[in-house]
Amino acid sequence: MTFSDRSEISTASKAGWSVRRIARHLGRCPSVISRELYRNSTNTRGYQAVRADVAAQRRRARAQQRKVAGVSPSVVAIPGVAWSCW
Repeated sequence: MTFSDRSEISTASKAGWSVRRIARHLGRCPSVISRELYRNSTNTRGYQAVRADVAAQRRRARAQQRKVAGVSPSVVAIPGVAWSCW
């Protein structure tokens, strides 16, 4: 989600638009808008686009260990199989 989308969500929610109306306006699923509002709203100030964007960047920036690295051993261990249909 871009900062522009978050700015639209902020403006629309302050104007009293429903989650479904905001989603329709942005071309997104209502669940995405609902999740965004839930994660980034406060009880006193509501939804703020700048704070939401910073929080999203922090969540995105966490380095995570990869579960699978490289080519699967099962693919390498089966010579002579035609992989063109995969």
